[in-house]
Amino acid sequence: SPLFIHDTKILRKALVSLRTTALLQRPPPAYNILVLLSRSKVTTTTKNNNRIVMKAAKVQIGNEIVAAHTQDIKLTGVEDRIFDTLLSASSLSHTTLRVAGGWVRDKMLGKDSKDIDIALDNMFGKQFAELVNKELEKQGATVHSIGVIQSNPEQSKHLETATMRLYDQWIDLVNLRSEEYSADSRIPSIQIGTPEQDAYRRDLTINALFYNINTNTIEDFTGRGISDLKQGVIRTPLPPLTTFLDDPLRILRAIRFTSRYMYKIEQELYTAASSDVAREALRTKISRERVGVELSGMLKGPRPDLALSLLHDLGLYDCVFAFPPSSANMRMETSRSDHSFEPGLEYESVKTVVNMVRVLSYVPSLVSDPSNRIVLFLAGALWPYREALLFHNKKPQRPRPLIHYIVGESLKLPTKTADDCIKIVTATESILSFVDQGWQSKRDPTLWDRRRIGLMIRAAGPLWEYALALALSIDIRLHDPQYDLYRDQLLTAASSSSSSFSSSSSSSDHPTSTSTSEEDVESSWASSSSSSSAPSTYTSSSSPSPSAASSSTISGCSPTTTALYSAPLGLAAHESFIANKVYSTFKSVVEESGLAGVWDEKPRLSGEEVITLFPKTPKGDWMTAVMQMMMELQLSQEQHHMPRNVAFRAFIRETFAGADSGEEIKKRVAQLRQQYEKARTEAWTKQIGEYSRVNYAHDNGVNI
Repeated sequence: SPLFIHDTKILRKALVSLRTTALLQRPPPAYNILVLLSRSKVTTTTKNNNRIVMKAAKVQIGNEIVAAHTQDIKLTGVEDRIFDTLLSASSLSHTTLRVAGGWVRDKMLGKDSKDIDIALDNMFGKQFAELVNKELEKQGATVHSIGVIQSNPEQSKHLETATMRLYDQWIDLVNLRSEEYSADSRIPSIQIGTPEQDAYRRDLTINALFYNINTNTIEDFTGRGISDLKQGVIRTPLPPLTTFLDDPLRILRAIRFTSRYMYKIEQELYTAASSDVAREALRTKISRERVGVELSGMLKGPRPDLALSLLHDLGLYDCVFAFPPSSANMRMETSRSDHSFEPGLEYESVKTVVNMVRVLSYVPSLVSDPSNRIVLFLAGALWPYREALLFHNKKPQRPRPLIHYIVGESLKLPTKTADDCIKIVTATESILSFVDQGWQSKRDPTLWDRRRIGLMIRAAGPLWEYALALALSIDIRLHDPQYDLYRDQLLTAASSSSSSFSSSSSSSDHPTSTSTSEEDVESSWASSSSSSSAPSTYTSSSSPSPSAASSSTISGCSPTTTALYSAPLGLAAHESFIANKVYSTFKSVVEESGLAGVWDEKPRLSGEEVITLFPKTPKGDWMTAVMQMMMELQLSQEQHHMPRNVAFRAFIRETFAGADSGEEIKKRVAQLRQQYEKARTEAWTKQIGEYSRVNYAHDNGVNI
């Protein structure tokens, strides 16, 4: 049907832009211009003298046929004000203003975006920012300072960017880019370029679209951005290796957008990203901070499992989770007695995160607040490296966990993030131990050591639920003697999918649970549980053979990655049993016991009150030992059984009677702890023996 545009000014500007672009820049025939109607009034009843009819989706200019499609982009009120102010500021400089990249992509996908990057065709960002401030002064509006992010060609940051705040919205201002390389340098000279030159130097075609503010048009200078966005293809404007060597971080960006939108990676891009030259460029040319930012984006996205699986397939794991270089004066050992360390644990890392996504998708009640996805999935990805320690040659007595090094140094993430990952991993080891020991036989919650569980939760804080999810993700593998059949499940999911790269999948696509009865599952699980504690994962597993993947997949892409292009895989019968009968119950009992939130609990006696009980003993580290002992006593009792403060004082006086030095006090604390452990072990053994007697009688029909 024809479109009638009430306001002819907008269309006139668009046609002028089309004519100018076609004559001066000579774009290829596939060049796309989308005429936007969002800022004009479209009506079917117009005045005769103000009526323009577009009878087709093409406009002919000379001998060129240029595609013109209607596309509605909805601007917010703030965006409208920003663009009007920018246009007013550009009136004297005759600058054409374009919004570049992610904002255009998100708007075309019907999503809001705060990422407004303005591309300028005839000046640098700081110069234009100063014009904007002058315009704001004319309007009597608030003028903000201008920030400048300097270029750093050595780290593949080629453009100087000005940033400023406009109507409570941050915007970036940067010139369109062209570049030339000299024969003796890999660093290009950057000049102001044309929109087409700039578009072809961007990372992906779906990010190379422009919204021309002056003409209200969307411009696709690569000729593929619109179609790739519609068809779900991750492609580079130039040959992939050229694009990646220009800025190797684009490899990680391609992976991030693939996992974010579930788009298909073009085969040529996949091949280039896995090449030795691209991997070396990513390893040596890009700052660790930028790598950390991209990985964080992957982990915060909807499918971190797919992102890490692609990293593994492309051979980029060691580029991201980098170990210390040989020049760092460090040696690496494990906490195991033989001090052995086996590298090549990348696939174990991928499997752990794959299971975490499955667990959180099908047992979401395990984690009340999964918002800190970076810490959650980073701890899972680094779980296989938990036993590795780094010893600095100058400070060998103070080893550093490899996990802490990778998070803090290889990824340059905050120290708190590294500390939180250590907390989750440590708590996970404890939970696996509790489950393995305290849930044998009928797995009665009364067999738990409330003190130890309370100490674990107190140390992990609110992150204990993340540790619970990680423990379950590991447990559904550890307690399945035929776990690697899971690979067959992956292959089945891959081959049964009608499209290996479906952007969405219903729950019916998930592999269904087997028909095994719950009794059989429980028997099998209990047998496995009684014979295996959490074994070390320092046994590398070979990845699934790429040749087994469906023929419609990308060459070199593993079956794991292929299967993950659908929704997260379902839980099998034994996995559902462990999740619902063990871990969900574990969480429920913890909450019912009042241990959730125990990290905020304070000792019943303050430090000053403890000092008054030992008036002749100088202050020292014995105070920490006594306070810790008090907290352990508190955690060993239900809240309603907790003795009053007077009873605590009496207990401490009696326990430490005659102890006249800090060393003697610490010795008494250690003895008290040993007595508690012995009594607890005896009670646990007695209870297990009783369960064994009852089970035997039940199995043999004996009345007792």
